[in-house]
Amino acid sequence: MASSNSSINMFVIAKSGKFAVRTSDVQMNANTYLRIPVQSTKDVITIVSYPGYHNYTINGTAATANTTTHTATASEVTQGYVQVQATSTTYLYSIKLVQTVSNTTTATWDFQNVNPSALSGLTIEGTSGHIPSTLSDVNIYCIGAYGKFAQRTSDAQVNAKTTLRIPVTSTSDVVTVTSYPGYHNYALGGTAVSSDKVTHTATATEVSQGYVVLYTSATSYLYSIQVAMQNYTGSGTATSSTSSNSSSSSSSTGSTDNTTTASGNFTAVSQEYYVVTAGSASSFLSALSKANSSTSSSRKYIFLPNGTYDLGTTCLTAITGSNISIIGQSMEGTIIKNTPAVANEGISTTATIINKGNNNYFQDLTLKNALDYYNAGSAGRAVALQDKGTGTICKNVCLDSYQDTYYSNNTNGQYYFEGSTIYGTVDFICGSGDAFFNNCTLGVRKRTSNGSGSCVIAAPYTSTSWGYVFNNCTISNAAASYSLGRAWGGSPKLAYINTVLTDPTNILSTRFTTAGMNVVANKFVEYNSKNTSGTTVSPSSNIVSFTYGSTTNKMETILSDSKAAGYALSKVFTSWTPNEDAAQLTVNKVSQSGSKISWSAVSGASSYAIFKDDKYVAIVGSGTTSYTISATGTYSVRASNPMGGFGTAASVKVTSISSSSTSGSSTTTSGMSSYDQNAPIGWATYGGSVTGSSDKNTVTVTTADELVSALAGTSATTIYVKGTLTFTGQLTVNGAKNKTVYGLPGSALSNPTHTSTVSKTGILFLKNCSNIILRNLTFKGAGAYDIDGNDNLTLQNCQYIWVDHCDFQDGVDGNFDANNGSNNIAVTWCRFRYLITPWAGGSGGSDKHCFSNLWGGSDKNASKDEGKLNTTFANCWWDEGCIERMPRVRFGKIHIVNCLYSSSVASYCIGAAYKSNIYVENTAFTSSKAQKNPWANKATSSGYTDYNITLTGCSGATNTQSRSGSNSYFNPSSYYSYSAYDVSKVESQVSTYAGATLSISVNAKSNLLNATITAINSVEGDATATAVEYYNANGIKSNNLQPGLNIIRTTYSDGTITIKKVMQ
Repeated sequence: MASSNSSINMFVIAKSGKFAVRTSDVQMNANTYLRIPVQSTKDVITIVSYPGYHNYTINGTAATANTTTHTATASEVTQGYVQVQATSTTYLYSIKLVQTVSNTTTATWDFQNVNPSALSGLTIEGTSGHIPSTLSDVNIYCIGAYGKFAQRTSDAQVNAKTTLRIPVTSTSDVVTVTSYPGYHNYALGGTAVSSDKVTHTATATEVSQGYVVLYTSATSYLYSIQVAMQNYTGSGTATSSTSSNSSSSSSSTGSTDNTTTASGNFTAVSQEYYVVTAGSASSFLSALSKANSSTSSSRKYIFLPNGTYDLGTTCLTAITGSNISIIGQSMEGTIIKNTPAVANEGISTTATIINKGNNNYFQDLTLKNALDYYNAGSAGRAVALQDKGTGTICKNVCLDSYQDTYYSNNTNGQYYFEGSTIYGTVDFICGSGDAFFNNCTLGVRKRTSNGSGSCVIAAPYTSTSWGYVFNNCTISNAAASYSLGRAWGGSPKLAYINTVLTDPTNILSTRFTTAGMNVVANKFVEYNSKNTSGTTVSPSSNIVSFTYGSTTNKMETILSDSKAAGYALSKVFTSWTPNEDAAQLTVNKVSQSGSKISWSAVSGASSYAIFKDDKYVAIVGSGTTSYTISATGTYSVRASNPMGGFGTAASVKVTSISSSSTSGSSTTTSGMSSYDQNAPIGWATYGGSVTGSSDKNTVTVTTADELVSALAGTSATTIYVKGTLTFTGQLTVNGAKNKTVYGLPGSALSNPTHTSTVSKTGILFLKNCSNIILRNLTFKGAGAYDIDGNDNLTLQNCQYIWVDHCDFQDGVDGNFDANNGSNNIAVTWCRFRYLITPWAGGSGGSDKHCFSNLWGGSDKNASKDEGKLNTTFANCWWDEGCIERMPRVRFGKIHIVNCLYSSSVASYCIGAAYKSNIYVENTAFTSSKAQKNPWANKATSSGYTDYNITLTGCSGATNTQSRSGSNSYFNPSSYYSYSAYDVSKVESQVSTYAGATLSISVNAKSNLLNATITAINSVEGDATATAVEYYNANGIKSNNLQPGLNIIRTTYSDGTITIKKVMQ
């Protein structure tokens, strides 16, 4: 039975008893046994039962209270579990297991390789001082009043009468000293050494004083000192401990890779790398304090897994140290935010983060100032990042606010942004210094809540040579009008080079605001601005008279080709190459062999981050290229550049610890785009998850009846569709759960029935189902001619559904519809089209019923659909033949992202019907018909007119927000994290990879039986297991695996029989 920790499971034996999960407890009848795994005599089990129903024994001792605790004994650790036996009916509330795992962290002084680099040139002579280790807060105290310590090229010279105090924390700490051959002239712990390498275990007295003494009697030359510390807690007290991965090798720092140590509320990793607890603001602040206080000149790294780090009303959280990298897991998923009181508003008082250090680096995160701007009246200044430092790099960073979002606050500062997004309304990029914005998005928001008013992007207060330079950036606009910038102070300079304007019609006629706030503009210029179709929209000449009071500066704002070339990055920053610092590294391939995943070393990588199912697992050193795993799932590995930013991941899907697989970067199956997450996304992850069968219990089907039979029930089943399954009418599956269906290449679900009188169309009707995955399936209908309202695929009251890489063709009523309370759906990389000439005579109101997707069947079905039908359509393709309903939506919150509309016969694409909430993002409308009507208002019936829709960042369609009624506009980022790639790539990616493009095969898979991964294969090749028999070592047959040696006899559909041994 699974626990909240995916790697820890409890074994239930109920052959003569019963174990049943009820609404608020578990019923356990007499003669039911629980085996709870333990691995240490410090492991503690706590069992809480319903009052008066503690009728069980634990390790043979009867429970006497509703709450019972038990510490594992040595014999229980040896057998691997603690046994609980119900003596009569028992009702349990919870079982809690607290496991204590040993932890070792190694501090290293590598004099031979000058690691850490702070050792370089260090000399202590005639005085005392500290000798730094690879752990920033662990140092040797050197007393050189009568001696000398000197770091040389490849060793350390330690003269006579020098004392080194080597820190220790427990009597289990081991000190290892290695010297140049023959030069070990010292005593360690009071004992003269007699070899070049010596170890010493700390005594109680040494632990009490906090150090072991190394004292030299004559000149010694040391290669290294290491301390294996059992109780290292960084700057704070350990609150938890984590285990060292058994397969790890030594990293470049000398610490054990895959080993982490809790330090206060965060986790310290070797090489001054701190991993923050996901979503914990206090953990982030503790790690930041640690980095700020470091005296080391080397780079400090803070990693924040996806989560929201809410600082509350706190403002001006400061980065005071230099060479600090703050790295998130993703720009959309890692959010640091504050919510200042309106009374505190101001450009110098509200910042979410204020940077006071130099050469700091940010990547893959959002800084959000959530001041209530629209209700703040005129008091709306709310800074996300105030930067008093210099040399700052922001790579893939979102700064999210309204007024004064980004404030560069150093007259001589240099700043670089790449691939970042900055949102705001007024002067939302403002301040001093030289700042270069490379391939960024500038999101202009509505000036007021009702959409009225004009916005201003930039307000430079610069006195440097370049000011603000925007290169290859995109401006998206939601305001009534906007300008590129206005002068604030100093000698303000502003340049826009090769800008894409998604809304070129609502820019001010002068393009810049002419009136300065305190000075007149010095040099405001523009070059080669285009719309989303690539057409130049900047004028050939734009002479503007800028003013401040009675001062006027008249200038040509359009640059020539030659002058525009002068704004290249290398011209702006002549001695700094931030683009090289921000360059990303890619892991090309991850492979699995048994319980290990591995990858090839990436040149220049400073570390690797490992994730399981998009959750952080570990960060390991650059010298480590493998990791031991303990559970199935999708594992991803990302390599960090020297600044600590992690690049594109390579992933491998592990379905069995005993099997092997390999995958390339960002994909696990051929036929996928590099942008394919190969997992449920969006609404299918909100408030729950879609796991399907978890690839357990495989069966291959070749007929429609076999498919429906395999889908029935709630047990986990993995179904492979082979060949063409012919339907003679729509078949219903009611109440199914925990199923995954894969279409093998060339397979199809087909219903060719096509008459004007017989209602036998449609293919599959899922009703009251949940946790279902459909992948790589081709649905072939008989032609768009509605006689009976049946679809290729219908969902009715179904929850947590993922439909991926399916090809829907020629549905009679619709290709794929959802209604009656269906919810939490993801439709990804699917293709919708009509290939057969429609028949005449249909009863659905149109002979050409090429109406692809209807989400919500009736305006009057609010009792079932309101608050439901929430669906994410990502990377889907409405191809040739689609006329409308792509989709048409009632009630649901629908997110359409990175989709493609190319039908040449489209009447309209997206239908906004009653109480629809639609958000269309980075989507390409490529055909003239799709561009003419990318959406239509379908909430037109009397009394049923409420709707809202947003289009943003699309090509072939202008940014739009439209609504009727009082419904707030829907934004998916308020509900879940996601990644939307650039719209310019949508057509090539989606037209190549949408549909049944996956090269799936029926692979050998292992069953998860009784919480033990075994080597029992349920499928070998394309053969299906028809019978599995279990025997003990004496040949006695049983119903399942038993403790000890088991013999498993498996019979397959092709007649093959395998015999395997498994130890339980």
